[in-house]
Amino acid sequence: MSYSESPEDDQAAGLRRMFRQTPPEVLAVVPCGAGATPWVARQLHARIRAGLRLLALDEWAAFGNLADCLGLAPRFDLLQGVEGFVAVEQCRVQTIAGLSLMAVSRLSRALSQDQAIRQDTIERLRPLQSETDEWLIHARPCDIAGLSPLALAAPRLLLAVDPYSKAVTEAYTTLKRLRLGADTSSVGLAMTGPATIETRALSANLQSVARRQLGFVLLPVSSLGEAMAMPAAVDENAMCDTAQQTSAGFEERLLSMARHQARTARARSGL
Repeated sequence: MSYSESPEDDQAAGLRRMFRQTPPEVLAVVPCGAGATPWVARQLHARIRAGLRLLALDEWAAFGNLADCLGLAPRFDLLQGVEGFVAVEQCRVQTIAGLSLMAVSRLSRALSQDQAIRQDTIERLRPLQSETDEWLIHARPCDIAGLSPLALAAPRLLLAVDPYSKAVTEAYTTLKRLRLGADTSSVGLAMTGPATIETRALSANLQSVARRQLGFVLLPVSSLGEAMAMPAAVDENAMCDTAQQTSAGFEERLLSMARHQARTARARSGL
């Protein structure tokens, strides 16, 4: 699958280029199930205890969103800052420990409809890059319109799934709507419950069905730290290389990516 064949590509292209400029590392998390968002909140606290500076962009507006789970209460949606009604800094709430959050529910919907909003968003977010080590996009599961441009632009995507059949079905539905392939983004799977035999079986079954039915290779992880360490999307030239190999298996695509990265490393070192 290739971004160039997707209508969402135009919506996410500018954000994608910015999200590939590290630091910060960028991860989109799609919570599936009522326990997934509290799991994300606990994981964020673990990251800041490790000394990292994080920015969370919360696409959820309903009660029980990430802001609620973190005990934060943003007054404004970032869309209001992008449109100039308030200062961008007023849209951000922070903890002393190094975690900050912005509500982006309204912004994520506007990004799909307005190119000017997309460009203004990039300009407003770019100054925040130097202040943080990692960005997390708390994304909505795929609805009929698919994932938001923010989530589509992330170089890594994680499904955080409760160990229940309804949540697993929601994760599978999200994958069906997802327009990204393993050659352009890493897609991880974290089961949020205890590591029981039943949980491991659900995870294995979802991985098997996703690969067999949809062509997705889900990378099992147990934490946000492991998800942040997943291989990020390769650069634009490598994307072009892999886009021509959609008929090849996942292993062949990974081999091609590794070869491209080795060529790039040798060129940079002058060898």
